[in-house]
Amino acid sequence: MSRPRPIVFRLLAIAMFLTSWQILVSGGFISSLFLASPVQVLYAGASLLASGELQSDIAASLVRVIVGFILAAAIGIPVGIAMGTVKTFRLLLDGIVHVIRQIPGIAWLPLAILFFGLGNNAAFFLITYVAIWPFVVNLEDGLQNVDQSLIRAARSLGARRVQLFFRVYLPAAVQYIYSAAWIAVGLALRALIVAELAAAVTGPGAGIGYMIIYYASFLRTDIVILGMALFAVFGFAGLQLLVLMKRFLKWMPSVETGA
Repeated sequence: MSRPRPIVFRLLAIAMFLTSWQILVSGGFISSLFLASPVQVLYAGASLLASGELQSDIAASLVRVIVGFILAAAIGIPVGIAMGTVKTFRLLLDGIVHVIRQIPGIAWLPLAILFFGLGNNAAFFLITYVAIWPFVVNLEDGLQNVDQSLIRAARSLGARRVQLFFRVYLPAAVQYIYSAAWIAVGLALRALIVAELAAAVTGPGAGIGYMIIYYASFLRTDIVILGMALFAVFGFAGLQLLVLMKRFLKWMPSVETGA
């Protein structure tokens, strides 16, 4: 008899959690004023969908987090590879990078709003800033640990700098890019919340973060929990895309790294 798959246990645990939550609220053990039940959250979602408000908020948040993540990868990957493979770049940028990345993203809010105003550009800046560092740091540290025997072997076979980069360093970089992306997804979503709470425009289409803070002022915990659940769904979907990407990476050549 085959064992149940792990997903069965996960779905069962989620179902038990939601059922217990519903019973506690419906039974009066927890006031729905402070914690709406799952059924109330579903009704709130259906209402916002019917009005079109939820779709516009989801679209706004997705655009911000996707663009910010792509910008972080597009900037962070080349910088991290350059610092990990070229000593001159590392000497020039290492100190700057490791000082600037210590500044919390939220500390940039006043300047982001001053430079870009309220709206998407400020959000793009904050998300990019927060999500860029895993790419830079992972690649810088990881590529310095590529097995030196492989590099010496490639050079002894007459490999030039460009060949060395594409045959040794670039395949090694793939695994560090993947692990950096895994971390950056969560950081990008956290930055999205901060950006939408403080730097987004107001009204429908302002984003899930703004929706949460707006309806919280009216004690609409059903919509607040709905927004929180949507952020969880965004993060889960992003990680699942990375899992799918990892399956494709298995077809790529790999390079062993030193200890």
